[in-house]
Amino acid sequence: MVKKLLRQIYVIYYFSKMSVVNNRFLKVIQYFIPFLIAIVLFWGGVFVGEKIASERIISGQDVNVITQLENTKTEYRTLDLSTLWEVWDNLNTKYLEKNLDNEILYQSAIKGLVAGLNDQYSSYLTTDELAIVEKSDSGELEGIGVTLRQEDKYTVVESVVDGFPAAKNGIKSGDVILEVNEVSMESLSAGEVATNIRGTAGTTVKLLLYRPSTQKEITLQIIREKIDIDNIAIGETRDGITVIKIYRFTENSIDDFTAMWDYVSDKIATLNPQGLIIDLRGNPGGYVGGVEYILEDFLPNGNTTFSEVDRNGNEIKHIVQRDGRFLRMPLVVLVNSSSASASEIMAGALQDYQRALIVGEKTVGKGVEQQLISLTDGSQLRLVFRKWLTPKGNNINSENPITPDYEIEDYTEQTNKAFELLK
Repeated sequence: MVKKLLRQIYVIYYFSKMSVVNNRFLKVIQYFIPFLIAIVLFWGGVFVGEKIASERIISGQDVNVITQLENTKTEYRTLDLSTLWEVWDNLNTKYLEKNLDNEILYQSAIKGLVAGLNDQYSSYLTTDELAIVEKSDSGELEGIGVTLRQEDKYTVVESVVDGFPAAKNGIKSGDVILEVNEVSMESLSAGEVATNIRGTAGTTVKLLLYRPSTQKEITLQIIREKIDIDNIAIGETRDGITVIKIYRFTENSIDDFTAMWDYVSDKIATLNPQGLIIDLRGNPGGYVGGVEYILEDFLPNGNTTFSEVDRNGNEIKHIVQRDGRFLRMPLVVLVNSSSASASEIMAGALQDYQRALIVGEKTVGKGVEQQLISLTDGSQLRLVFRKWLTPKGNNINSENPITPDYEIEDYTEQTNKAFELLK
């Protein structure tokens, strides 16, 4: 139709240019036709666009059309998803309860897809869950002071923040959360469990935990507190030795975190201690760039801090690029069974170079990195995409965590040993 109309316009325009035709009407047409052509082209484009769009509309019964329209060569795009829609239709038409929340079903389907990786460090966060995590990263919460991770049908305590209710009540890394306030947490996401645990400071939360190491259930009544901490803080100074507590390698942004470290290191330089204790107990990790930045203050220019290896075996070495401020400062690092990821990168690098003595318990063994992928609807995919190696080439994992030079289980004894070594 569009082609035919354009052809007719062209004929009129052609004859209007011929010398035998010079009446006033055709002269007007000479100026009007280009404008008319533009209009036709515009509406022709709209028509074609609507035609293509209408061909993209598919029914739930014929999902294979998606794969033809995507024009992709990847194998997973050729999967027949019709069974998924069939199940979904049955839920909505035959399940006992009517008026199902299809948004929740949709989010659960995505979570199930990621769960199929069987990787405890890969996860999907809805927009609400992501908001909670981001608030936690900034250190502004009311709760008990733990970080959580998903394992199969239950959520597990990943780390315990020192000095807050969970630590005071003896909760340990690895504890499985069975119930919160006598409500089962089975099949709930880590974000949903966290929401159930958190609440107004001063109120009580009841937890039923299972501890794999003792194969026993534990019931605790815990009073919530405001968890408002700086992720890097200067602790006590004793006998000329100063403690730096790093709760986690995160802040609102990587720039905020490195600025916080610069602020703390300026204070340390002013104090001019005889030695430093870096306390990473309960630190679940955080920004890889953050731990790299701190390590540059303790390792010589040109040293490898750690290496990253991707799915294709490509290795990226991270090299110290500046002259550090504390290259000759005697150093002890404290770790425990809740120290993970970036904490292990730091302890591993300093141990490999014999730059520091490590005191405490064996660490979590999380030698992988997650990429935070922002999705179009505001949700987030946290996907393991690299593993990291210590300067000596060791990949830290649950079977091969950081093993301290001095293994000590008691918290107070760990601290005392660190001071003793630096004396």
